[in-house]
Amino acid sequence: TASSTTAGDIVIDETNGLTINGLTTTTGNITLTADGDTTVSGAVSAGSNGFVSLTAATANADLTVNAAISTAVTGNVSLTADANGVITLSNNVSTDGGDVTTAGLRTALGTNATIDTEQGGDANAGDVDLSATPVSANAAGLTLTINADGTDGGAVSLPAFNNADGQFVNALSINTNGTANDGTLTLNNDVSIDAGDLTLTGDGDVIIAA
Repeated sequence: TASSTTAGDIVIDETNGLTINGLTTTTGNITLTADGDTTVSGAVSAGSNGFVSLTAATANADLTVNAAISTAVTGNVSLTADANGVITLSNNVSTDGGDVTTAGLRTALGTNATIDTEQGGDANAGDVDLSATPVSANAAGLTLTINADGTDGGAVSLPAFNNADGQFVNALSINTNGTANDGTLTLNNDVSIDAGDLTLTGDGDVIIAA
């Protein structure tokens, strides 16, 4: 179990699985690598350009996000499960101009979740790249919201949306609107949702990858 608050960097390299009850740094980065299943049970927050990198390593290791993850002032967020592991997203991820990326076998929604890459929409939004992890849900009726709106809208890159974890995502909302320039949306595979709406806000290009 890990819990820490500091003004510097937080670096954790754990040889087993880990439960995070809260990590906060006001000026530094948060880097965690655990050789087993990892669960975020308390908020993880990096301030003042700090990034958050959470990795569940070793064979089949999963990363479960049950608490909010946030950065400030262009700090990026990287969520990584093993190549045969699942990222379960059961809370929100927010940056203030930083990018959000995922890697692993797939991503499963555990609750309604929002990924927001610009707080207040008053600066350039970060990009959202989910292309490495197909998205499904482990309960019915769930919505994924991606807000990448700002002065320049962020680019959003999507993977396949399927029912690999039992359910399709019910609704998907994407905002790449920019007051100066709209961001692009890249579709890297089929996007299948359930009975809800697929909503795109922004006039940026929609790119269908080969």
